[in-house]
Amino acid sequence: MSDINKDCIPFVIVFLVTGAAPGFYQIRAMAEGYDLQTQNNLYVDAGKPATAFFMLKKSGSQDNTELENSTPVPISTKSPNYPDEARKNGVEGVFYFKIDISEMGAINTALCIEKTVFAENGKLKDAQVMEKYRQAVNQLEKEALDAVWQWKFKPAMRNGKKITSNIILPIKFKLSKD
Repeated sequence: MSDINKDCIPFVIVFLVTGAAPGFYQIRAMAEGYDLQTQNNLYVDAGKPATAFFMLKKSGSQDNTELENSTPVPISTKSPNYPDEARKNGVEGVFYFKIDISEMGAINTALCIEKTVFAENGKLKDAQVMEKYRQAVNQLEKEALDAVWQWKFKPAMRNGKKITSNIILPIKFKLSKD
């Protein structure tokens, strides 16, 4: 084990957030005897688990672990269009995409791995919505995927080198109650 590694501890945080609006947040990890570390742009969705990985370094150590290890960070995003048919029928939902990001920050693959959809003010959910409003749900997924493909990232880093990585990115469609 190198001197750099024995001055660091890996620290994984898995948490659920309730009462906060879904979005990108700054997460901080700290432990007695170790320097504070911050992770920017971690997506948190209320009621869904979020995971953050940190390498905490001993206070006063001379390594550059925080600069050498990082997760991908969105630097350019695009919001999806809300299709008219979905809007007209009150179809809402969240689509979760597994995104593989290259060492240059470009998206290699994007795949919808889960979706939660509802309609008629929450009276219909998932399978019922798919049965009644399949075309609207498919349009929402297509618009979300089209938007995701336009995102750009600062690539993940491991030991000071850019690496390929993957993230789960939720895209939410919500009609305003105005």
